[in-house]
Amino acid sequence: MLAAAICLASSAISPAIQIEIDYSLDANGFFNRPGSKEAFRQVCDFFESILSDDLSRIDQSQWTGELWTAKVTNPATGAESSFPGKVVPADTVIIYAGGRSLGGPLGIGGPAYYSASGGGTDAQAWFDLLRSRGEAGALQVPRRDFASWGGSVSFSTTATWNFSLTSASGSGSAFVSTALHELGHIFGIGTAESWDSYISGSVFTGPKSVASFGGNVPLAGDGSHWRDDGRCVFPTGYDPSNPLNVLSKTLGQFGTPAGIFQIARMDPSSCQISGNHQVFTELDVAGLADIGWQIATLPQAVVVPPPLAISVDRVDGAVTLSWNADPGLGYQVEESPTLMGWVDIGQPISGRSGPVSFVDSNPPVGMNFYRLEVDHASPPSPAALSIKTPDMWEGERVFVETEPRSAEGCGDCGSSH
Repeated sequence: MLAAAICLASSAISPAIQIEIDYSLDANGFFNRPGSKEAFRQVCDFFESILSDDLSRIDQSQWTGELWTAKVTNPATGAESSFPGKVVPADTVIIYAGGRSLGGPLGIGGPAYYSASGGGTDAQAWFDLLRSRGEAGALQVPRRDFASWGGSVSFSTTATWNFSLTSASGSGSAFVSTALHELGHIFGIGTAESWDSYISGSVFTGPKSVASFGGNVPLAGDGSHWRDDGRCVFPTGYDPSNPLNVLSKTLGQFGTPAGIFQIARMDPSSCQISGNHQVFTELDVAGLADIGWQIATLPQAVVVPPPLAISVDRVDGAVTLSWNADPGLGYQVEESPTLMGWVDIGQPISGRSGPVSFVDSNPPVGMNFYRLEVDHASPPSPAALSIKTPDMWEGERVFVETEPRSAEGCGDCGSSH
């Protein structure tokens, strides 16, 4: 008797941050559409499930004489909206959501910003709190962490939207796919100083992203996205032979299976022609980790096992195992006559793409079982941090202000293409 099996690892999810959605600036009523708030809440829940950080509370009432004004790009107008003395709870990110006519893009999103003043012995600690929320890497030079108090996102009011949580099929652009992309910008991809710290020319050199992609990751011309593949091809939305592809493995979410190849979600313009949502991939999550977010789950441990075929040569008894290999995975064939005490046979197989066969030319007489171990390589440790430089102040009252950042030109071809 012969048998084959796949053995995989799994990892737990432990959410830490909380995302508070504020619709008070949705003056154009984008989120009055049926299903819109539910879909956006689910996208925020996804980010809550993968991001884990200890973010300090911002409350100027706990400080003597220090002041701040929280600011966002108003999603309904594109102008600045200010909130003097806003209290931001610990471990919380506040997102202002709405919509307006954006012209070409389906969405525009980016982190919040602020102005602040302070003086005396507490001023430096106050400025450090606003910049870092307790994350030391956000005070380093170059930046190695990111901890904004919030952000804003605007969705096109002129586009037709599909708010399904499980399928991109049907009329309209897939809201879930677009919202995932824009929240990626709010959480720092393409918009954080710690992202900029890893840009070298036209590539991104963050160690976790490099480990996930297998080399420096090419960027789009704006430096805020992975390189645009620039093609829309049925049925998957991309041309497998296109040298511009920035491909990665999907995380299982919103009806899209885990472990399938997809153009990374932080591509500036993904083609939505299949039934699956364009979702976050291992590379996109690696980008968040490089920015400085702690990742509460290990997406590389989630893989889709290949179908394993087994055949026996009736002349010489040789056993052949066959499967389709992924170049990002390693494979080891093992055997056991009792389903216990598994033993490796042959050498590990890695770096292979497409059909692979393993032949056991001298199998044992009688009953024997075979299985295929599938593993990912571990990413390297984060780069060492540099020392920080303080804000410039000399005991007198000073004023600091950060600049708004957003990533524009984010869109999809639409499910009808």
